Amino acid sequence: MKGFRKTAPIVEIIQRKNVNLSIHSEKIEEEELQAVVKKATQHLAGTSMELEDFSSTVDIVSSPGCYVLFWEITTRGY
Repeated sequence: MKGFRKTAPIVEIIQRKNVNLSIHSEKIEEEELQAVVKKATQHLAGTSMELEDFSSTVDIVSSPGCYVLFWEITTRGY
């Protein structure tokens, strides 16, 4: 977890050291993505919010490109 943009968490996925990555050819394993989401959801602990589902996409318009995660968050008790 790198921080927040407004209220959205910014997750930094750390790859291999000393390697230039290209978002066009670099693939992230599903297990890695799930591990990042699990770690980031720890920030919801102690709140009434929980992660219902998520999806991801690649933003190649930004430089450098990045992965964008969309979270569906529900509120317990409602």
